[in-house]
Amino acid sequence: RIFFFAISPVMDSFNIENNLDYKLIMMQGEMAKKNIRVRQASFLPSVVAFYSYTEKLKKPLFDMTPKNVLGYTLSIPIFSSGQRWTQVSQAKIDYKISNARTKLEAIRVITDIDRYYWRLYAARKELEVRKQWYDHAEALLRQAIRFYDAGQVGQVEVIRAQAGVAQRREAIITSNNNVKLRERDLKNALHKAGLEMSTPTTLELATELDPVRYELQAKNLINVALDERMEMLERELQIAQDVITQGYLENQALPLVTLDYRYNTRGVGTSRSDSYDLMFDLMHKSHNLSLNLSVPLGNGAAKSQLQQAFLQRRQRLATKENREALIEYEVLNTIDQVE
Repeated sequence: RIFFFAISPVMDSFNIENNLDYKLIMMQGEMAKKNIRVRQASFLPSVVAFYSYTEKLKKPLFDMTPKNVLGYTLSIPIFSSGQRWTQVSQAKIDYKISNARTKLEAIRVITDIDRYYWRLYAARKELEVRKQWYDHAEALLRQAIRFYDAGQVGQVEVIRAQAGVAQRREAIITSNNNVKLRERDLKNALHKAGLEMSTPTTLELATELDPVRYELQAKNLINVALDERMEMLERELQIAQDVITQGYLENQALPLVTLDYRYNTRGVGTSRSDSYDLMFDLMHKSHNLSLNLSVPLGNGAAKSQLQQAFLQRRQRLATKENREALIEYEVLNTIDQVE
């Protein structure tokens, strides 16, 4: 079966949606998005309902223990020294980093498909040239045999022509295997039903080579690459996340202050209906507003974590400078290769 394939934006978009690596990155983005909701849920109040039933085997003469206890507790976290806000902020930055990685993966998939397409195109053209060389070598062999039969050349010329034919035949086998490898790379990138790597389906390339010369401005391309590359955006987001972490750890080195509100109601009685009725009695309701202060006796661990976060931030900054130099190096090398 023959499948016609042409480079086009529609096909590129379809390939991205079916690429396994892209699907994996998309799942990681969805997980990061869900993590934001998990962190935000720590601000929500919690309700705990409880019910207990007690039946004693030996009852004392005066037993005041209720058989049924029914109630619920409402807890509202108000303040916790910025711990929850820090976790939400970090989760949001993780989601932005995941989006940047998704865009980077999309660019990589499109680039790989385009590269595999033209590698297959070049491999097939090379195979055509190898076949022409083989035809030429066979023509030289027939000519050498005619000259040998006429007594104009020696047998060594026939042997040399036969060796040339064998070399051209080996080159065809090598080129044919290279075509299969390049076609398998493209099928793997497409990941389309009916185009599995093990299928004998042949890809017919519809887009012909049409080279266009570009006048490339190295300085402008370097500036655009530094501003638009997803790796740089990811580094910026990681540095921002380190700043938030450093601020949080500075806070952790200080005494911990938490403020919570709790509303509690309970009903007790000899029967379940009595417990339910007493649960709404004002005498059995309570309000609790608690302010907790925790002062650590030793801050060695907190200070060590703060120093670790500071060093990690410096490492990110150094990595950013290294990435900028690497991007400039890649852009200049690519310009030289194109020109």
